[in-house]
Amino acid sequence: MRREKRSKTTRRNVRHPGQPPPVLPSMQDARQQFLDSRRYHEAGSREDLHFQFTSAVMALGRRWRNRLNEELAAIGQTQARWESLFWIEIANGQATQRELAQRVGIEGPTFARMLDRLEKERLVVRRPSKWDRRTKTIALRKGAAPRLKEISDLSDRLRARLLADIDAAELTACITVIRRILAKLQAL
Repeated sequence: MRREKRSKTTRRNVRHPGQPPPVLPSMQDARQQFLDSRRYHEAGSREDLHFQFTSAVMALGRRWRNRLNEELAAIGQTQARWESLFWIEIANGQATQRELAQRVGIEGPTFARMLDRLEKERLVVRRPSKWDRRTKTIALRKGAAPRLKEISDLSDRLRARLLADIDAAELTACITVIRRILAKLQAL
């Protein structure tokens, strides 16, 4: 008999006999415990609002990446590879490996290994830089377009499922706030 694979999500939620119950509380319960036990700031204060906002943004980023990775695994891709391919395409073959690694937020050696795999899959090519012979720029191969479309379509479907019931005005306001905060972080 063939045994069906369970998704990572399903496996994570299954408790085995003798396994201890989860120790970490939900985000809301953690916030309440933090407020109750530490008294760093009062519930409902501006500091509490800041804490809730940053906690939510961090959790959203992690959960988005994990969920997208689960979706992309079906086609042998990851969120990091998708983001890298996106920036390689946007740079039109002019960005260096170092610039791309910084933009994607991946350490240089890890990014180099990922590029090696992307090269083996014939999705990207490294070329000598026109401005500096010591560096290489990264470009998409002509045959990469269908693969990028497949990844993009899958990502778009996930976004649509997650954001379908969120009002456009709410999304716009959220984007505005996040961009303002990002600008402040980049200026630090």
